[in-house]
Amino acid sequence: MTFALAVKLNYIEPAYVFIREYLKLKKHLQDDYAAKVSQLDVKETVLQELKDAITSGQLDSLISSINLLTIEIDTSIAKVDNSLKRLFSAIAKDTNRIREFTARLVMEHIEKIRVQLVNKLGD
Repeated sequence: MTFALAVKLNYIEPAYVFIREYLKLKKHLQDDYAAKVSQLDVKETVLQELKDAITSGQLDSLISSINLLTIEIDTSIAKVDNSLKRLFSAIAKDTNRIREFTARLVMEHIEKIRVQLVNKLGD
């Protein structure tokens, strides 16, 4: 006994469009599913690596290293800060000395001009 599928010609085009859209949607859903499964695999791998790092002590070692580096950075910054304070203090002292010398030079120059004027006027 043989069965034959009889389809009216009026329904072939809508059936083709339906099947085509169905297959496109199915492919999209399969790709989306595969991408999500691969993301889960990556997440599981990362979690396992993190668990291994925690149990082996690598994470504690890393945290300790980070703490030591931050302490070294803080120490370096403190040294630089102290050096800058000393430098600025020395610059301020030198500037004050320059002002004192300039004031004394001006005073001596004014006194010399005054003496010269008095001598000229006295002649």
